[in-house]
Amino acid sequence: MEFNRPRKILEAKGITLGCGKPKICIPIVGENVRELLVEIDQLPNEACDIVEWRVDFLEKCEQVDHVLETLSQVRNAIKDKPLIFTFRNKKEGGQRQLTDERYFSLLTAVVHSRLVEYIDIELAKAEKDVRAFITTAHKCGCYVIVSNHEFTKTPTKEIMTSRLLRAIDLGADVPKLAVMPQNSADVLSLLEVTLSISEKSPVPIVTMAMGKLGALSRVSGSVFGSAMTFAAGKKPSAPGQFSAIELKRVLNVLEDERQ
Repeated sequence: MEFNRPRKILEAKGITLGCGKPKICIPIVGENVRELLVEIDQLPNEACDIVEWRVDFLEKCEQVDHVLETLSQVRNAIKDKPLIFTFRNKKEGGQRQLTDERYFSLLTAVVHSRLVEYIDIELAKAEKDVRAFITTAHKCGCYVIVSNHEFTKTPTKEIMTSRLLRAIDLGADVPKLAVMPQNSADVLSLLEVTLSISEKSPVPIVTMAMGKLGALSRVSGSVFGSAMTFAAGKKPSAPGQFSAIELKRVLNVLEDERQ
């Protein structure tokens, strides 16, 4: 697949994705409003560029009205930071599983609320549904992250490449790929794919290798081309996350060395 247009730079609440150093995203994973507000209050502002709400941790996440009420409070609490809305199904490492009908109903209601800057949708969903949802999200002024997660292995370089390219073809503003390495060669494979795609992609891409083996991938975005990295807030939302303060320190050192 060849791309002949310049890289798209995403901007939300003064934070740009696709230029400069990788942005740090901190997930919040509270089970209720009280826990979420405590997490938000404890966010390290100096080391947090973007907040991701992992809605699948919420006790009543299958109730759309409750989610929207909670979202309004979350939005007010995080103030001027961009917000990613993510419901991660169990099949991709999440806490709960929704039917496709309920999943898309929830995501559609959220983009129509216009309370989030980014929303995550899983690449594994039916192509026609993903395309239709992306069109709806864009009409509502929301960027779309099209994500794919492998929690047991690292696919071949050909498969990883094809998944990122498919997300771009579907209309993703941000293709995202997370894999679980079994050895150092797996991490190298992910980084090779990241560099190859990022050099020609018309949109920012996000990749990571999870677990202890994948730690390097979380800090090397400025070298290999991943536009965002995830750090732990109150507790990690995926294996291998650094604390935000630690991650910020390492990114600053790497950026200084590259200048």
